[in-house]
Amino acid sequence: IDAARAYAQWGKHDRAVNALLAAEQVSPAELRVRPATRDLVHQIRSGAPTSVRSDLQALVERVGIAA
Repeated sequence: IDAARAYAQWGKHDRAVNALLAAEQVSPAELRVRPATRDLVHQIRSGAPTSVRSDLQALVERVGIAA
C-alpha cells in the first residue's frame, strides 16, 4: 500500500493500481480496513485516466473499500 501511495504521488497511477492489486493478493482485508487506502483510492481517482479508474473501481468493488 505504501508503494502504491508513492507511485500515486509520482503520478504513475497505473503502477499505483498495480501495487494495490498486488496487495489484494496478499491481504485483501488489509486494503479494506486501512483508512489510508480509502484516501489513496480518492487520490488516484482524481488524477488517473479512465482506463486506470475502471481497474481501480473493480478492485474497490471486489475488496469492499468504502470509497
